[in-house]
Amino acid sequence: MGKTADETNGTGGYEWEYAKKVDTRTTAQKIRFFIYDPQTHAVLGRTAKSWGALLLFYAIFYSVLALLFAICMKVLLATLTEKSPKWQLQESIIGTNPGLGFRPMANDTEALSIIWYNKTTKDSWITTMKEFVNKHYKINATFAQDCKYGANLQGNEVCRVSLDTFGKCAPDYGYGFGIGQPCIFIKLNRIYGWVPEYYNDSNTLPNDIPENAREPIKATINKGERNYVWLSCNGQSPHDRENQGPIEYLPAPGFPHYFYPYMNTKDYMSPLVAVRFKQPKSKVLINIECRAWAKNIHYKSNSQLREGSVHFELQVDESS
Repeated sequence: MGKTADETNGTGGYEWEYAKKVDTRTTAQKIRFFIYDPQTHAVLGRTAKSWGALLLFYAIFYSVLALLFAICMKVLLATLTEKSPKWQLQESIIGTNPGLGFRPMANDTEALSIIWYNKTTKDSWITTMKEFVNKHYKINATFAQDCKYGANLQGNEVCRVSLDTFGKCAPDYGYGFGIGQPCIFIKLNRIYGWVPEYYNDSNTLPNDIPENAREPIKATINKGERNYVWLSCNGQSPHDRENQGPIEYLPAPGFPHYFYPYMNTKDYMSPLVAVRFKQPKSKVLINIECRAWAKNIHYKSNSQLREGSVHFELQVDESS
């Protein structure tokens, strides 16, 4: 670097002339020196002291962060139990209005609600039902017992769902698929602590319960078995109702009182009603809607959530 007199502006000042050092190293040499500089002993641009300080900082930072996370998780888990949910009934996201589910369901997600039955698909539906029953309804459940109407359970006792009482929908008949009269199993979704408010008087049943369920419900009430969450299944349109044929509800047209409330008891089994379609019209897609009936189950016909109900389609192309 040097300096010369300013001969252009006549001020007698000086201007600085900077001589920039030209880096003549090749790209390979620059990379090699970046990885390790033999003069400063720097690795990747940092000396050992600089790397040590950096690693120490991040070790302390993440240790404190992990400690704060662990404290938050400990406090949160202290408010929860495996036995019951923290937020229940009205306070929970699920709420107090149970929906319905059905089995069997197709493995194809695009046709999830369609039950297409013929000689070819018969065995696959029977297999699907068998897998469902074996998974959720263990015969050797420790605390499960056979219950009759009026049963008063104590402690950890729960009632068994015995498929032997399902008549032509029992496993011996291939859940109805084996004899060309498909049975659709309907279950009421679980809500912890929910207690049904029953329609237990045949004179005060809702007017919109379809006739194919009203008569079986009245017959059950007349036997003295009043405390059921009643079930009805019917075609959605007059065309569907014309094609669905006679319907039978097994073992009863509803879910009995001794399964409620659900308290997450070990070996608990969700009650089932088998809806047997005796003579559905063949080669016609039949839209079926099933509804649960209790004073505190509120049905919303236009709801996408299907509160208090479930929808499926049945098509029988050939009888067995």
